[in-house]
Order: sequence, then C-alpha cells, then structure tokens
Amino acid sequence: EILSAYNLTKEEDLKTIALTLLEEDPKALYFSLPNFGIWDKDFLEELDERLKPYKITASLEKIKQHPSKISEILSAYNLTKEEDLKTIALALLDKDPNTLALSLPNFEIQDQDFLKELNEYFNPYKIISSTLSNRLLTVESELSRLKENPRIQKSLEKIKSSYHITLTNPQKVALAQSIELREKLKCTHYVLNHGQANNNIIVNILAKKITELFEAKKYEYFEILRHNVFLENIPKEQDVDWYKNKMKYDIDHKYRKELICADIRLENTDGCESAIDFFARGFNIASSHDSNFTLKIIEQVTRKYFNSNEKLTGQVSGELTLLSEKLTGSTLYSICIPKTKFGSLGYLSGPYGRPSAGTYDLDSLQDGTSSLSSQVRLLTAKLDPKEGIFILPHSTLTTEEFHKIESVVEKCLLRAKAQLECVV
Repeated sequence: EILSAYNLTKEEDLKTIALTLLEEDPKALYFSLPNFGIWDKDFLEELDERLKPYKITASLEKIKQHPSKISEILSAYNLTKEEDLKTIALALLDKDPNTLALSLPNFEIQDQDFLKELNEYFNPYKIISSTLSNRLLTVESELSRLKENPRIQKSLEKIKSSYHITLTNPQKVALAQSIELREKLKCTHYVLNHGQANNNIIVNILAKKITELFEAKKYEYFEILRHNVFLENIPKEQDVDWYKNKMKYDIDHKYRKELICADIRLENTDGCESAIDFFARGFNIASSHDSNFTLKIIEQVTRKYFNSNEKLTGQVSGELTLLSEKLTGSTLYSICIPKTKFGSLGYLSGPYGRPSAGTYDLDSLQDGTSSLSSQVRLLTAKLDPKEGIFILPHSTLTTEEFHKIESVVEKCLLRAKAQLECVV
C-alpha cells in the first residue's frame, strides 16, 4: 500500500528501495521483503545472502534465550546450510561460549572434525590441566597473577569488606584459584566451594589413596570427600527430592556423611554458614564436637581393607592421626558439577540444609555480582568422577607440601598392605 501510494511499483523501484533498506535498516527489509512483490529470483537470492549478517545476529539473540530451540530458530531465519551453522557456532564461541555449550547438542552440523574441534574447547580435562600449569610457585607472584583478573580482584575486595573475615595471603591465593577455575569451567560446570581445616584433609587423602591402592582405581582431578564405607548402605530412594523433603522439618547435622555443604556464591562469608568462614578459621564442626573424630574415621576406612586386622588398623590409624595433628592451615575444595546434572546431585539450600524457596539462575549466583547467601547441599553418594565431576583442592599448603603428605599416606598404606599380604 505504501509503495502504491508513492507510485513506486515498478520492479526497478522495488529493487532500489530494497537495496536502500539493506544499507539503512536490514531488520525492516527482512520483515518486509516477503511483501515486496519482487519477481527476480536471482536478485532475491542475492538479497537473502546479503541479509545474512543481520539474520545471524538476530538468531544469536534468540538462541541465547532458547538454546534448546536452535533448530526451529535457524529454520525460521533460513539458516540451515552447513556453512551457516558453522558460522553461528563460531560466533557463539567468540561471543557467548556458555550458550554454545548448552546448544551444541542441538546443532545439526555434519562435519565431525569441526564438531570434535568445538567439543575440545569445552574439554574440562584440558581446561583444568592448562589452568593448573599456569600457576606460579610463590604466594606473592601467584597472587599478583590472579589479581590481574578483574573478577578475582573484585571478589577479593568484596570479601575483604566483610568485618569478621581475615584471609592470609595463602588463603587469598587458594580462594582466587577457585574463582579462576570457575571462570575457566563456567560453560559446562558449576564450581562450588567447600572449606576444611588441614588437620582433616588426611581423611580425604586416605580415602583416595586407599581406594587407588586396594581397588586399582585412578582418580584424576578428583579428591574423595567421603569414603564409600559410609555411604554403601544408603537406600537408592534417598534422592535429591527425598533429602529436600526431609530437610524441611529436620536439620542436616545428622546427615553430614550423606550431604556436603558447599557455597555456590563463591564470595559468601556468612559466619558458620559459608565455606570461606570455615576456610578462614581453619575449622571443622565434626572435629569440634569430637576430638577423636579423625582417628575414628581413619579406623573405619582402614578396617574395611585390612580384613578387620586390628593390629594393622591401629598401626595405620595411629600414624595418620599423628600426621594430621601436625598440619595447620586450611584447604578449599572446588567441587565442579556438570550443569546438566546438578538437579540430580544436589539442591540450593539455606542454613541447616533447608531447601531454598523459589528458583534462581545458578549462573548469576556464580558470576560475582550476587549478594544472595545461598548454599548447596550435595548428595555425597552421587559424587562420582564418571559423571564428569571434578574435585580439586586449593590449599594453604604448597603443591609440594600437599604431594609430600599424599606420599607419606601412600607409603604408610603400602607398608601395611605388604604386612597384610604376609599374614595371608
């Protein structure tokens, strides 16, 4: 009607207006083009090709909002050719890798080499390995390196403003490293923090080393926070929903072996209700309630593998308990949970394990801007490296010191294992 009113109905007039719109307002051209009445198919194909930059930009915005509907979105914009799909995938990789990670399974790209290359970008093993290899040896140099990241600098300043939290430089490094890990893995994983005093990390190192030695397993980038000896009798029906319903009327103190408390907002500093608080103070609730807690845990774990040989159990337990008592400082464990599996592994919670009311965007809780003091309760029995879960320690101990402790624990177990084989 508009073009008729201006007597611009000739083919050449329509083409001139279409080309003008292409330069000045491609969005208007895209939506009005079906009504132009242009007959020249070659011209229309050329216009469609030249409209691609707009169509790609527009489709990217819609894909960000609905990553699971990528096929429908691209079909609507007539972007279904292999080269179009690759262009959009690369644009997402550059501008919004998080959305690409979510939408990649729905891309109908046939080039397997291209897909393999894209997937390698999100390979968490490579990301973790690269991240660890970039770390510097001294506390001062590593802290300076980490502070060059604006997100880390802002997070450390935010924590510094908390009146009851004082972090040493080694603790600042450990916390900053956990935030760096989150930034590196944010496309595929949520990174949650769990704090412990170092005199209790012997229990975790024991759990890992004894499993590796006696069960011929090898764990890469995975620390065991609860040994299976405490979890093997948990009924299968005790899933996330079971615990959420239970915690509405109960508290999680009696479920410490089954539930791990962790922070999803890595800057959370709530007293007695945050990983940073426990980490800063080098404090463990269980040990504070029972001075023999570490000894009892070590005994329970070793007894299983030493066929209830009380002499060997006592020997190993005594040696490792003495070692634990010499350790000072604290460790912050980064628990990396695949985003697609979080719902079956844990839930958002408040103090005492109470399930949080409402729903939240978990990425916004992780990006350093939130002030919500939300925690997470994770089902310990579900934390399996086969599920793509990683658990990494960030300690006030140096890497060399941490490995030395691992070596001492391993040698202690090997001696006991050799004695056990002689008895048998």
